[in-house]
Amino acid sequence: MRILDRIAQFVLQSRLRACITTILLVFLPPLRWAGWAILGFVTLRQGSRDGGVILASIAVFVLGMGIATIHWASPETLPANIPVSMMWFGIVELVLSGFVVWGFALILRQTVSWTRVLQVAVWVGVAVLALIHLFYPDITAWWAPFIKENMLRMQKALPELLTSDKIAQVSEQAAKVITGVHLSILVFLGLFSLFLARWWQASLYNPGGLRPELLQIRLGVRETVLLGVIILFIFTDISAMGTAIAMDCAPLIGLIFVLAGISLVHRLMNMIQKPWIGLLLFYGLLVFETRYVVLVLISLAVIDSGVNVSSRLIKR
Repeated sequence: MRILDRIAQFVLQSRLRACITTILLVFLPPLRWAGWAILGFVTLRQGSRDGGVILASIAVFVLGMGIATIHWASPETLPANIPVSMMWFGIVELVLSGFVVWGFALILRQTVSWTRVLQVAVWVGVAVLALIHLFYPDITAWWAPFIKENMLRMQKALPELLTSDKIAQVSEQAAKVITGVHLSILVFLGLFSLFLARWWQASLYNPGGLRPELLQIRLGVRETVLLGVIILFIFTDISAMGTAIAMDCAPLIGLIFVLAGISLVHRLMNMIQKPWIGLLLFYGLLVFETRYVVLVLISLAVIDSGVNVSSRLIKR
């Protein structure tokens, strides 16, 4: 804890220190999570202004480096197999990662509710995906060549498994959800960074305060209705645009419901004498039987949104 306390004092004493430290960590991919954790920690502790200064400095630095690299560098120094549009996508995604952490930290600071963070994440995420499809209806076609190129690289290592027909089939299916998958990864990394930041803050200033917050996650009926609407559009031909949006929204809303389901499992395990045994079994099944456990977690979260499972069991 002394190390965490020293780092906290270092980044909280000066905005310049916090900015420089965060920028250096963000530009080191293996340590990027630490940079976002610092951004979340400063925002949770100091508020929107200090966190916003760090975010703005990262955005300016990243965009400046991107412009310098793409427009001023000689063509020979740029990767030949990566188009400029994909480079800009990576740059914008990096800036958005910081914005997500900053936004989540502000919500948690104001509400002290992880449920609220997840609800904002899913509704804003669905709105963003809908707008992307409305303004860029050919987004699937934009992704297709990049996916196919990566599949062709994999074919060299697995020629027997990845035939030409298989590559075409996988590329077509992956293009339908890849935008949503990218956004889901962005949200998950933002939540993970926020978790680290909150754990850091709680360890120093409120020991034991994080666990009760995580155990109170419970989505509402509105999110369950949204899940139902998405499933309806995926499995029916009501609207081609609606189906395309729903396909991209599925990974994001699935992630949110899985996290809510995990929180419910922890609450339920706290009701038995040795909860660690149940949790060990649960996470073992989650690793080895991921597909089925994910479906169970989503189902539990849906049920919990309407009947508050743990509260009813406690009453009994």
